[in-house]
Amino acid sequence: MGGYGSGRYRFRRSGAVESFYCLNVTLLKKASVLADGRFRIWRWAGEGQDTHAIGVHGGRERITLRYCIAINGRDWENIEECVSLIWKSCHFSGERPYFVCPGLYAGRPCNRRAIRLYLLGGRFRCRRCHGLAYNSQSESVVDRARRKAEKINRRLNPEWSDLEFVSPPPKGMWRRKYQMLKQRAEAAQNIADDAWLVKMAVFLWRQQ
Repeated sequence: MGGYGSGRYRFRRSGAVESFYCLNVTLLKKASVLADGRFRIWRWAGEGQDTHAIGVHGGRERITLRYCIAINGRDWENIEECVSLIWKSCHFSGERPYFVCPGLYAGRPCNRRAIRLYLLGGRFRCRRCHGLAYNSQSESVVDRARRKAEKINRRLNPEWSDLEFVSPPPKGMWRRKYQMLKQRAEAAQNIADDAWLVKMAVFLWRQQ
C-alpha cells in the first residue's frame, strides 16, 4: 500500500479489526486533514521499522484516497476513491465528522455512518461491509474479566502486573474515585476466578 512517495504493501488477512489498518476520521480531523484542499500523506506504523501510507486529499464534504494495491500478490493497481463525510452537532458545542461507508452491503449501497474504515481486499470499508469482529467478541468470560481488571490496573499504574492485588492509587487521585475503580477491578477478578473454577470443575468431571 502506498501514497505519493510512499512504499507498497501486501495486505494481511484476519478476522478481527485489530489486525487491519484503518482510517479514523477523528484523528484526521485533529490533524487538520479535513480542511478543504489539504493534501497529506497519512502513515501507519508497521512491523519493525517499516511504515505504510496513503495519500489523503481533504475536504469538508468528502476526502479522496490515493494508494496502490497488489493484485494476486503480483501486479500493482493505483486506487483513487472518494469517501463522503457527514457532520453531526455535539451536545454542547462543535461538530463531529463521520465517514459515509462507500461499500456495498447485501447488494445495496452501505452508506453506514462510521468513525473508522478498515482496509481489506484493497478497499477501505466499514466493519459491517468487511464482516469483521473485535477480538473481545471471541474472548471467554475468564479472558474478558481479566482484561477488564488489567485495564483498570494499567490506568492506576502502567507498570503494575500483579493481578492478585489492585494497584495502589496514583498520586493526586481522589479517594472516592480510587475506591470505585478498585471495586470494579476486584469484581472483574472475582468473575474471572469463579469462571475459571467452573471451567476446571467441568474439565475434571469429564475426566472421570
